[in-house]
Amino acid sequence: IIENRGKRIIKHEGLITFGTGVRPGDFPWHAAIYHMNWLQRSYKCGGTIINSYTVLTAAHCVYESFSLIAAERIIVQIGKHNFHMADDFTRERQVFKIIPHPSYNTSLLLDDIALLRLSREINYSDYIQPICLWNPNTKLSEKNLGVAVGWGHTENDTISDVLRYVELPVVSTITCLMSDRDFFGTFLTDKNFCAGYLNGTNVCSGDSGGSLAYEDEKKVWRIRGIISLSVRRRNSEICNPKHYVIFTDVAKYLSWIRQESFQ
Repeated sequence: IIENRGKRIIKHEGLITFGTGVRPGDFPWHAAIYHMNWLQRSYKCGGTIINSYTVLTAAHCVYESFSLIAAERIIVQIGKHNFHMADDFTRERQVFKIIPHPSYNTSLLLDDIALLRLSREINYSDYIQPICLWNPNTKLSEKNLGVAVGWGHTENDTISDVLRYVELPVVSTITCLMSDRDFFGTFLTDKNFCAGYLNGTNVCSGDSGGSLAYEDEKKVWRIRGIISLSVRRRNSEICNPKHYVIFTDVAKYLSWIRQESFQ
């Protein structure tokens, strides 16, 4: 099947907490990233296909206790819909090279963005397609709802069986800071942004690394954010969905992405 960048091929009729289940092929650029430990694999993060050899994700998804993971310990699944079982249209790729942003800071999660170069080319299908990068001439408005996808913790604190999506508004820096000055004052910069709700409808643990994407007027999907960081519940590793979420701003990294992903 030829590449239909940023387009859904399948036309259906008619993390995510309080999100909605998607149908296979709705978000064909979404990828699942696993870490291998001995022979055990554990799901770590989401990612996004941007060309036939490259998956975009958050840098913190490829680190383990402050050090970069070996590329051979990462597995990427694409075309995946059901979390706990393999679909006929799911494909798996090994990673040839991990490219974290050179300025990534493991403690402050600054420049939380990384590229995975795959060991074999992706064959596109109805269920596997790349997303388009953000158009640098397009402004992000607080009125626009972006779509985030993932298998992250649902409102029942379990990993979702099927991929889910949620529509989230961008929130101004001021609003975000006022909601939790200590947290957002530490982590917000001019290269990330806030989005989400305070009512429990949000991305959550396990959605990290996935995209916040927008459909443009030509029905082409473009990635603007990478799910980076959220407030955790007290004494827990699980997110608190009643807080805004920080997204890496892909628009600030377009030249780096292009330079590194097309070499």
